[in-house]
This record gives sequence, C-alpha cells and structure tokens, in this order.
Amino acid sequence: MVDEMKKMREDIKLLKELCMEGDEHRCFDAIKERLQEVKEEVAEEAMIRKKMEDELKKMLEDIKLLKELCGC
Repeated sequence: MVDEMKKMREDIKLLKELCMEGDEHRCFDAIKERLQEVKEEVAEEAMIRKKMEDELKKMLEDIKLLKELCGC
C-alpha cells in the first residue's frame, strides 16, 4: 500500500511536469497510460475480492453442514 501511494505521487509529479512543460501529447499519453494501469489494478482487486467472497460463502456452507452433522 505504501509503495502504491509512493508510485502514485511520483506519477502525479511526472504528469504535472509534462503538462507544465506544455508537452500536451506526452502529458495526454502519460495520463492514458496511468488510467489504464489503474483500471487493471481495480479489475484485479475486484477479481480477488470476488474469489474471496466465493471462498467465504463455501466455508459458511461447510460450517452449516458440520453443525447439522454434529447436531450443534
């Protein structure tokens, strides 16, 4: 998390420098690239969260079954 924040700050600093230099093409390309990276990170995190939710649901079903089997 700390590394991600550091990278984000560095990216923002670079984008500011590019935009301040008046190099709109490079600035726009850098923004597009960073946006794509963020989209990929969000998609990966969503996939991981979904997988964890599925695993939790299965574990809860297993616990329910075990309770029924032991009569708890």
